Amino acid sequence: MITWPPVSGAISSNAYRGNLSDLVDSDEDGLPDLGYGDCMNHLDSSSAGVDDQKFPDNSTPMPGEGYFCVIGYESADGPRALGWTSSGLAREVLVSCP
Repeated sequence: MITWPPVSGAISSNAYRGNLSDLVDSDEDGLPDLGYGDCMNHLDSSSAGVDDQKFPDNSTPMPGEGYFCVIGYESADGPRALGWTSSGLAREVLVSCP
C-alpha cells in the first residue's frame, strides 16, 4: 500500500508506476527519457479512488527487476509536476491520467 499526505489545493491525485530500468537519461537532460511511468489509477478499486491518499499496489516485479511509483495531483489549473529531481528539475507528466 502506498500512502501520502494530503496536498493543499489538490482536487484529485494520480498514481504513476514504471520499471526501474526505464529511468534512463540517454539525452542527458536530467530527466528520464521515458518519463515517470504510466497511470495506474485503474488499479484502485476503492470508492474514493486515489483521492483517499492511499493506493493499493499488489503487483510483483519479475526477478531482477523493480518498480518505482510517483504520486501526482491535479489542481484547478490542471495536472501538476510530480515533484522535483535532486538537481531541481520539475518531473513532468508525459501522459496525463484519463
